[in-house]
Amino acid sequence: GDMGLGGHVEQVFLRWRQPHLLFLYRDIHKNNPCVHPLYTRFLRALLVPELAGESLDQLRFEDERNRRHFRACDAEVVAKWRAGVGAGYSDPQAMFMMGHDSSTCMQVR
Repeated sequence: GDMGLGGHVEQVFLRWRQPHLLFLYRDIHKNNPCVHPLYTRFLRALLVPELAGESLDQLRFEDERNRRHFRACDAEVVAKWRAGVGAGYSDPQAMFMMGHDSSTCMQVR
């Protein structure tokens, strides 16, 4: 449904365990020409989809860089990804937090 401008921002801040990490990650990569533009699109689609011009799913499945990865994967794996099967496949918080929660090199710090 239509939450109105700002409704998505409120939902992220109410539901995400550590929403400040979204902005810390942006600051960390602000000078990275590969990460920053794509991540900015992610934030727009997450926080203000009314203005983003694309949804999170469109970004995930239609961006050429992501499509390149899909072409390299087994078709069955891609089908599961698109169907939202498994933890983290369709939940942006789970995907964003995976590296952080497991304290890998992808941890936001």
